Amino acid sequence: MWFSKVVKSHFLAFLFSGALTQVGCYNFNFSTLTQTDPPQLKLENALSLSEAIQITEAAVGGELENQSGRVFYNKPFRLWSKKKNITASFDTTFCLRINPIPTSPVGEGMAFISAADTALPQNSDGEWLGIVKLNHQWNLLSS
Repeated sequence: MWFSKVVKSHFLAFLFSGALTQVGCYNFNFSTLTQTDPPQLKLENALSLSEAIQITEAAVGGELENQSGRVFYNKPFRLWSKKKNITASFDTTFCLRINPIPTSPVGEGMAFISAADTALPQNSDGEWLGIVKLNHQWNLLSS
């Protein structure tokens, strides 16, 4: 999988919420991608290209400033159960190929988060990586 080092792009790989009935093993693998996006992935301002996910469509010849791309795992499941006092654990591996564009400004970074909502917070570009909005009080509480 490769990602261009572009302005204000980040990666959100998976969306976790919903229901997991019992403790068990849940496994998925996207080691090869085709031009058609796998139905389990929801891409926003990102595309499948050359067996990889290109974060920010603009990286392919467009304006790169204030851009971000997001990828969600589209099947929700629960990470914990308050009733049963069970917390799940998970591990993930990403293979990155970063191809910098020499004349482009640098990006702010990349993030992997789990979230119940796929909505992009308003005013969350740049240093906020599309995770939280520009509101210092809220950001201090979420850190």
